[in-house]
Formats: sequence, structure tokens, C-alpha cells
Amino acid sequence: AVVEDQVGVESVQWWVNGKRVLTQNSPPFVYRLTATGGNHSAYLKVRDSAGNETLSEEINFQVKP
Repeated sequence: AVVEDQVGVESVQWWVNGKRVLTQNSPPFVYRLTATGGNHSAYLKVRDSAGNETLSEEINFQVKP
């Protein structure tokens, strides 16, 4: 993921299928998904150094078995 903030990024949380799967505190912000076949969703929750949080757009995708 490409995450930028003028104040500085404190943490990036990766959420897959409604569950937090990884929290990172420094770049590169990369998560390797190990998913089973079927429909899935993912989004990021980003917190900056000033304490502000934002959510990315949720993406839906399908993994074919």
C-alpha cells in the first residue's frame, strides 16, 4: 500500500474479511495474503502521528481455487 501523510504515519492496520491481520509501524507497508478460495474483502486503517485515523476504500475480490 502507498500511505502518505504530512505529519507522519504512525501505523497501518490491514483488515481482511473484517479481521485485523497485521499492524505495521514503518514502511514498506506490504502484506502477503494467504487466502482460501471464495469472495473476500480488505481495507486499511491508517493512523498518523497526530492521532488522526482514516479508513481506505474497501475492496472486494475473489480467489479462485
